[in-house]
Amino acid sequence: MKTGKLVVLMSFFAILILDISVNSFASAHNDEDCLGHDILARQYENMARDMQDRIQEQMEILEVLNRKPHFSFFEANGRNLKNYVANKIRGCESAATAYLDKAAYHQTMASQDLVSDHTAEAEQTGHH
Repeated sequence: MKTGKLVVLMSFFAILILDISVNSFASAHNDEDCLGHDILARQYENMARDMQDRIQEQMEILEVLNRKPHFSFFEANGRNLKNYVANKIRGCESAATAYLDKAAYHQTMASQDLVSDHTAEAEQTGHH
């Protein structure tokens, strides 16, 4: 009989501890989601800035290639080099656009998480 009561009591405490830990994990996870989206948005913005810097570098290289007359001497190789640089510029531009789109998405998600968190807090405290 004592063993049965002990098992019931231990089960009760295990369920209580599990419930507390799950609730604290859920609230911490919501905070991390909001922070995670902010962090991701900043990372994507930084990556887009890096792409813009690369674009600027490649544009300067392309200007130099267009000004140098000896590249016309190499004809096909000069054209290939110019095409290569131009393709790099287009690739960096598309990557920068994609990074900016992702940054905007994560900023939107972070702001929505923030609004929903404030709404949930207001409902819990009884303030509307």
